[in-house]
Amino acid sequence: MDQDLEQTRYWRTLRRKITKHFSLGELKVLCQDVMVDYDELAGEEKVEKVYNLIGYLARRGRLADLVVVLKEERPKVDWEESIPSPDKQVQDAEKLLPPAKDDLILREYLERLQQYLPADALEKAKEDSRLQEIIATLTNTYLEQLDLWRRTRLVRHLGEHNLQAVVPLAHINLAGADLSGVNLRGANLFGAILTKAFLAHANLQEADLVNANLSRALLANSNLQRANLFGANLEYSTFYQANLREVNLSEVRLDLTDFTEADLRDCTFAYSGYGSYDERLKFVKLERALVNSPALLSKKIEDELKKGRFETALADAIKLCELDGEEEWFYFLRGVAYKGTNNEDMANRDFQIACGLPESGDITVYIKEIVSIDSITAIDFRLSHRMYDLFNSAFSD
Repeated sequence: MDQDLEQTRYWRTLRRKITKHFSLGELKVLCQDVMVDYDELAGEEKVEKVYNLIGYLARRGRLADLVVVLKEERPKVDWEESIPSPDKQVQDAEKLLPPAKDDLILREYLERLQQYLPADALEKAKEDSRLQEIIATLTNTYLEQLDLWRRTRLVRHLGEHNLQAVVPLAHINLAGADLSGVNLRGANLFGAILTKAFLAHANLQEADLVNANLSRALLANSNLQRANLFGANLEYSTFYQANLREVNLSEVRLDLTDFTEADLRDCTFAYSGYGSYDERLKFVKLERALVNSPALLSKKIEDELKKGRFETALADAIKLCELDGEEEWFYFLRGVAYKGTNNEDMANRDFQIACGLPESGDITVYIKEIVSIDSITAIDFRLSHRMYDLFNSAFSD
C-alpha cells in the first residue's frame, strides 16, 4: 500500500499545485488549452474539477501535455515532478478513480452483444469476417438507440481499446462529438458525419474517410497519415500541425480549410471535371505547411508573396520549378520572389520564360500593363490577370 502511495505521489502533487496556483476561471482556460471539456468534468468545487482533470488526462496517458501547458502558464512554479509513462498513468487512473461513465457504457454495450453471441465472440471478431457482419448488424441497431453523448463515449472508448473492428462507424452521425485523442487507426468511417466534431490529437492513421463530412471539424495535431479522404468535405475545417502525409485528398471540398503548419508531403491531390486548382484552393490556408505537391506548393508560394515573405517564397519556388519545369505560372512565381529579394536579373529571366518575352524591354512595365494590352499571344487571358493581380499585391508600393 505504501508503495502504491509513493508511486502515485505525482498525482497528489499536481492536484495541490494546480489548485493553489489557478483560479476557477483560469482552470477553465487551462482545460481548453489541453483540449478537455470543463463542463464534462465531475464535481462542483475547484479541487474536484482539478482532480478529475488529472484523472481524465491520466486515463489517456496525456499528463505530459498538461505539464507543458502548466510550465507555460506558471513558469515560476516547479512542475518538474516525475510523470510516468502513458501506460503507467492509465494503470494509476484505474486504481485511483471510480469507473467512468464511459466504462459503464462500454460494459452495457458488451453485455448487449454477448446476449446474442458466444462468450469468445469478441476475441474471434477480428479473424472471422462473417462474425464481424453479425456484430455490425447488431451494433447498428444498438447505436440508433443511443443519444449523441453515449455514441460519442462508446466510439471514444472502443477506439482507445483498439476495438473499432467490432463497431460499425460507416455513415455514423457524430456531428459535434468530442473525440479528442481517440484511437481510430484503420477505422471504416466511410460517409460518416463529423461536422463540428472535435478530433484534436486523434489517431486516424490509415482510416477510410471516403465521402465523410468533416466540415468545421477541429483536427489540430491529429494523425491522418495514409488515410483516404477521397471526396470528403473539409470546408472550414482546421488541420493545424496535423500529419497528412500520403493522404488521398482527391476530389475533396475545400473552402477556408486551415492547413497551417500541417505536413502534407506526398499526398494525392487531384480533381476531375470543371474548376481549376487555383479556384479550388483560393481560400485554403497553407502557412508554414510542408508540401511537395505542385498545386499546393504554388498556392503556398502565392500567399507568401502577397505577404511580402520573399525569402521563404523563393526557397519554395525554386523547389516548385524543379518539381515541374513546364508550367509558366511557376516561373512567374519564382520571378516575383527573385524580384522581391532584389535579384532583378534572375527575376527578368523567369518573367521572360513565363511570358514568352524577348530578353530586351522593361519587364516591370510590361507586367503592370499586361491587362491593358489588346494582343497577348504568349499567355492566355486568365493567366495574365493572375500575374497582374499577384504582381500588384506583392509590390503594392
